[in-house]
Parts: sequence; structure tokens; C-alpha cells
Amino acid sequence: MQSPFACVYLSANDIMDPAATTSFMAESCKRVKFNREKLDSVVQLVRTFCALTFAETLFRQILKGVQEGACHQNYAANVLHTYNEVKLSFIKSLDRYFFVNCISFSFWKNPLSGGPKFMVKGPDGNVHKGSRAVMIRINQLIRCGIPFTASSLSCMPFEVFQFLMTDRRGAVLPMIEERWQIIRDAAATLDQKFAGHFYNCIKYANFNSAELLTLLLENFPRFRDITIYEGRKVSFLLRAQLLILGVAQLFKENNHKIGFMLDQEQLRISSSCRSVQMFRFYGLLVPSPEIEERMQKDDLFAYGEPDEVEMRAMSNYCVEEIKREVNRRLQLLGKPKITSVEVDAIVHKDRYERVSRLQRGQILFPKVRSALH
Repeated sequence: MQSPFACVYLSANDIMDPAATTSFMAESCKRVKFNREKLDSVVQLVRTFCALTFAETLFRQILKGVQEGACHQNYAANVLHTYNEVKLSFIKSLDRYFFVNCISFSFWKNPLSGGPKFMVKGPDGNVHKGSRAVMIRINQLIRCGIPFTASSLSCMPFEVFQFLMTDRRGAVLPMIEERWQIIRDAAATLDQKFAGHFYNCIKYANFNSAELLTLLLENFPRFRDITIYEGRKVSFLLRAQLLILGVAQLFKENNHKIGFMLDQEQLRISSSCRSVQMFRFYGLLVPSPEIEERMQKDDLFAYGEPDEVEMRAMSNYCVEEIKREVNRRLQLLGKPKITSVEVDAIVHKDRYERVSRLQRGQILFPKVRSALH
């Protein structure tokens, strides 16, 4: 299988890929530690989810595009899988997923800003937020006949974009001007270089995940989730990986005659602030007292600063250690292995269905305002 990190852009610029970054940072972190004593309790949680349906787990079904009744609550359905309530052609569905990824970042609401949080009611009757809300809102616009294409977005005035991306209560996404600029620039690049469709990017990349990653990093600055830590160039590439994983999913769902080459085992997608939040809650990720104090004070962390970089890297490392131990135990039982993507999905599901409801927003996380993740 094709590793997405056999990427010319990364090697040419001497940038560690996300897997190498995770390994390097696990040995280099000074402010954030991994608490191995808590590993067993988290492994038991993951195994409980795995034990539900070993033959074909809910997460494997979702990643194959089979949506069950509760799938809307799962991370894979929210972020890795397009919300298919509005059916589009294969090429247009790829465009939709690309544009959603362009403006999916930094959804947390500043408690001091006042006003409601951006949320959208879905066709399932539930109110959604984050990337899911963005997808539902775009579907609503498409259903109303509003073109969500490269040609329309590349010249859309800010006032129009802001109006279209406002919910019924008047709530607007944070960083709305940055989102507008990013989606305009991305749409203009699609129009000028790829005949207006993201499918042509994939075709130009020879349906290869590594070549597509290079193309994304070269042409769309929004996906350059890259920084410097102790003189080394490190990368997380969270949104680029999620986009590539979604592309692979859409190719499978549509039974495209050309397969999209991707080895999902290589992906490291647990570097969001919400992943950090969960591993801190589990006790696996232990920030320094200084970082804890900053989170208690609701300090804003800067993208790429050492504290922020170490927490993101250690979050990825937590997933790898959980996966390694779970698979060791599953092998003894003769059960199929799970992937990092599935571990991430289980952790997200636990946050959504159990932890967030218990804590009501009281679990701290590093607040970062960045368009890169």
C-alpha cells in the first residue's frame, strides 16, 4: 500500500512527516509527558468498543460508507465521511468535501465574546456544530440552489459568504474573514490550475496519496500544518490527512474504476486540541504545571509555540501506544487489529457521547486560533 508520507514536498524541504514527528517528539518533549500507568484503563475502554462487533465493527462499517442509525454521532461520519444527505455526482461530492476541509478549523467559542455558538440543525433533527455543522450548512445552500463551486466561490464577496455561513440565530463561525479568504484562494487555484474541480488535482497526482499530498502542500497554503521545534522542521498535516482519507473513502463508496492508493496505517490524525483534551482527561497526557496554569487562565496558545507543539505530538503518541497495546491483546485472542484511525474514532465517540455530557465544557484544552488545524 502507498504511504501518504512518501511525499516529495516533505523530503525536498527537509520536513519530518507526521509519523516521524510523533516519534521524534515523544523522545524530545520537555513540557508534556506520557503517563504509562494510565494506559491499561484506556486500553480497556477501547477494547470495550472493539468487543461490540468484532466481525465488522461500527467504525469499520462507517469507514466503508455504511451509515447506521447512530453513525451521525461518530467522528468518522462527521469528519472523515461526507454527510451524504444531499446527493451529488462523484466529482461534485469531491469538490464539496474539499471546500468543507478548507474552512474546517478552530470552532471553539470564546466564552468572553458573548453571543451564541455556530450550530446547525441537521435532517436527523439534532443540532450539530463544528465540521458537521459546516457540511450541513453547505448542503442546505446546495439544496436551495446556491452554487458552491470554484467559479462562484473565487469571486464571492465577503458579505455574501458571511451571510450564507450564518446560522438561524445569527451566529457566525469564528475567524470568518480568514475562512472566506482561504476558500476564495483555494477556489481560485482550482479554477486557474485544475479546471475548477478537485478531481483534477487527484487525477494530476496519479490517484496516489503521496503525490496528492505534495500537490496540496505546493498549491494550497491552508494545508501547510508545519512548524519548527528545536531547530527541526516538524509537521502534523491534520487537515491534509483528513482530506486524503475522505478522498479514499469517496473513491470506495463510488466504486471508482481507478483505485486511490493510500495506506491508512500510516496516518496520524489525533493532533487536534480536542484530542489533547481527551488524553489529558484520561490521564495519559500530562502537561507541565505551567501549561496547566495557562489552560486554567484560558490563555491563548500560539500556533507553533513549544507548548502547543508538544501537546499535539504527545496526543498522536497516545494513540499509537493505545493501538500497540490493544493490538497486542487482540492478537492473543485471534481478533483483527485496529488502526490509529479507529482508535481516534473511539476516543472521539467517547468524548461526544459520554465525557462532554458529564463535564459540560469543564475539561480544559489548549485554545489555539489557527487556520491550520
